[in-house]
Amino acid sequence: MSLPIRGRTARFESNGASRITKIACGLLLSAGWCLGSTTPALAQSIAGGIDDGFSAFADNGAAIASPDIAVGPGILVAAVSGEIAWYDKQQTFLGKTELSGPDGLWTELGASANIQTPQVVWNQAGNCFYAAAAEDMADGHEVIFTAFTNTADPSDGWSAQRTYVTSIGSKVHNLSLGNYGDGIFFTFDFDPELQNLGCWMGAASKERLEDPSLGVVNFSKLSSIPRGFVCNEASGVGTPDLISVTINSGAFQTIWMTGLIPGGYMASNWLSLPWRVDPPMVEHSGPSIDIGNREFSSCKIAGNSLWTAHSVSAGDRSAVQWYEIDLRSWPASGPKPILKQQGLIDLGPGVHAFMPDIAADVDGNAVIVFNVASEGENIAIARAVRFSDDPVGEFQDPVVIRSSVTNNTSGLWGAYVGVEADPTDAGVFWSHAPYHEGGWKTWIGKVTLDNVGEPEGPYLRNPNLGDLRGTISTFNWDPYSLAISYRLTISLDPSFEGVVYDSGDIFGTEHEVAAGILSCNTKYYWRVEAVTPHETMQSPETRWFRIMMSEDINVDGIVDSADLGLLLSVYGSAEPAADFNSDGRVDAADIGMLIGAFGDTCN
Repeated sequence: MSLPIRGRTARFESNGASRITKIACGLLLSAGWCLGSTTPALAQSIAGGIDDGFSAFADNGAAIASPDIAVGPGILVAAVSGEIAWYDKQQTFLGKTELSGPDGLWTELGASANIQTPQVVWNQAGNCFYAAAAEDMADGHEVIFTAFTNTADPSDGWSAQRTYVTSIGSKVHNLSLGNYGDGIFFTFDFDPELQNLGCWMGAASKERLEDPSLGVVNFSKLSSIPRGFVCNEASGVGTPDLISVTINSGAFQTIWMTGLIPGGYMASNWLSLPWRVDPPMVEHSGPSIDIGNREFSSCKIAGNSLWTAHSVSAGDRSAVQWYEIDLRSWPASGPKPILKQQGLIDLGPGVHAFMPDIAADVDGNAVIVFNVASEGENIAIARAVRFSDDPVGEFQDPVVIRSSVTNNTSGLWGAYVGVEADPTDAGVFWSHAPYHEGGWKTWIGKVTLDNVGEPEGPYLRNPNLGDLRGTISTFNWDPYSLAISYRLTISLDPSFEGVVYDSGDIFGTEHEVAAGILSCNTKYYWRVEAVTPHETMQSPETRWFRIMMSEDINVDGIVDSADLGLLLSVYGSAEPAADFNSDGRVDAADIGMLIGAFGDTCN
């Protein structure tokens, strides 16, 4: 089976019994590399990007991992049930904190082992990471714990806070965290089996969190319908005029959005989406898993678009439905948001795609990360890439980035995954998702999109533009990240119809042109093409040069008395055209060099 390269169908072939094996490895065996089962010696670009990653957390006794991730300029902060850890972008572990227990992040504020899964986010305005988690305390209080790092490096310490929400309801549920200026928004609801108190929002600046005497959090009810969450902006910048909380209103399949307008007032708007059915039970190598209904769990804002995704039914299997919503300057002004595009990632009969998260960058490129499974096979982690110029409603072919080694017998999974666009490295997305290996573990994945955040081709270095004295033989250029080889061409014209030299494949960024090919006093044009797994990328510019004999001062193609006369006219100066030995002075040594070349002509 051929390697999937920038495919357009966004679905796997699914023939025979071992579908998930085919998904995990079959598509890649022809390339000699099965993503997720071994670490490749050389990164390869597959289905839109180059994948890398590492194992992060191991089973700590919690029923499920529930991973989340936040990406700062130089550090990744990852969270699972009971723990938060941080790494640099070279995948080096830097530190971690438990949420409760000895030296736990919120232990002194009363947190216990019953604290819920934490959420994390990078906040550019505050130059810090935030974390939040909720707990139904043994003394009857409902508490939301928050914390922020003292600097952009969590190793410099955290400042922790506690906020009571007992007066609103009990059993806090579905906590979601997002940015608001240098502070935070968080939304939450309450266990719907006990009560339906709707969705609530809390907001606090960093100053209020640092000084509880100011009144830590302001609360507002967003909707009578539960299940809300905060949409984070792709760059980590809080947007004070836009909360963009989206709420699934159940049977009507409606997105309900709330934002702030000037003056601190809230505005709300709703958007109907195409009808979808709840996903079925997920079959895999262990007991069937109930992944819940078609509720959404997160959303992201990039540019003027809101992106979100959820699990839905595709007959005998679950599939990933995704949406891009054009906000159209709402809520500050302008018309109401509209559905810009949508799509379905359906892996075919009997193969489940479920528990997705989606992120996009300001250029409209997007990545979805989700779990995949089929009957009798272990659960795996997959990702799919969409480029801004791809056909409307389509992603590239999905690729498995990590496969479980053992089966999960608990009947539980997830409960979700996380993916974020890197705020400083264009075209890079980071994800955090669960897999199984003698217990649950988590995988932090990195995908670098093809040809994003770099020139359209290799940048040329030498020879530069202009007339060049002496011999020219060495050409060099900057490396291009996706190149597997290069090709140098030299022509007598800028349209490259009169090519005089074609290097063929070059496996490096420097090339020697043999003597006798290039003539002096002739203007040449040169360019380099980078050959990638998908296409050939030409250098973004074409450069020209002309080789001249050093002693041919008047560039007439012969060293003669006219050149001697010009040299004598500048004798004793620093004129570079006559300073043949480049010692900073035109003198007898230069006259000697001219006489030695007297009578030479261009070859």
